[in-house]
Amino acid sequence: MSRSELGADVVGVASVPGTLEVRLREFPTSGYVWELVDCPAALVLLERLAESREAAKALVGGERVRRFRFRVARGGEHVLGFALKRAWETAPLRALHVRVQVAGP
Repeated sequence: MSRSELGADVVGVASVPGTLEVRLREFPTSGYVWELVDCPAALVLLERLAESREAAKALVGGERVRRFRFRVARGGEHVLGFALKRAWETAPLRALHVRVQVAGP
């Protein structure tokens, strides 16, 4: 269902009322972190967190997961846009679009 490693579209399913969570892997010591760059009004960002496993915290180049949690406000098809980029650079290394099909009004 997901080809996010290639930057291709990923499809998610949610319902109203409800929440949606998007989890993306990143390597923070490289400077590259995932940012939300496009969010429709039907999906409201509730939180953006970085989660590291204990073993990865001790390693240089350790992996972590960037977690975005949304409140689903309206039904229909919506697209979230994400960019993997460094804060001091304008062009992203990778872009990802997540298409969300929401059941409900």
